Amino acid sequence: MKDNSLEVTKYIQLARKNQKEGNLYQANEIYRKLINQKNYSYELLISYGLFNKDINNLKISKNLLLLSIKKYPLKIKPYILVADILRKENKISDALKTLQAAKKIEKFNSDIDYNFAITYKTFKLFQEAIISIDAALKQKPENQIYKILKADILIESFQNEGAIKLLLNLKLPNDSPLFFQREILISK
Repeated sequence: MKDNSLEVTKYIQLARKNQKEGNLYQANEIYRKLINQKNYSYELLISYGLFNKDINNLKISKNLLLLSIKKYPLKIKPYILVADILRKENKISDALKTLQAAKKIEKFNSDIDYNFAITYKTFKLFQEAIISIDAALKQKPENQIYKILKADILIESFQNEGAIKLLLNLKLPNDSPLFFQREILISK
């Protein structure tokens, strides 16, 4: 494998294709060979980090994403992904610190606010979760996923009336996964 970026991109796409087809060993081998060549492109670190996260190899995923943060400190995505892993590991303080570091880079980023909301909700800090999801919705008021999360937070914090009103105002196609999520929340 050559070190040029087009060649690397081609192999990353092949690894992703193998992953989608369930050929995890082949996908891992492609990624491993690229990494062993000391190729630490942003695309490779994120893609291999996501691959390991998807197969629940969180330690390797976190290490790849932390390397991505070290090499590309102004990119937001790895911060969000590391925070997600830390949340799964029940390390709320570390997850919040990671998101705060991302927030220092991009003060107005709805994805960061959304992930703050998820983190706070996970640990039943509902007031903080609502503040965060409201900040995300202020930036992207039409984002249906944000609205579903807000309704979920409202339901878990016993504010059912506000949640139902929000959910009933969502216009979703009947075959959408969000439609089913909305219906589940309404039935709570």
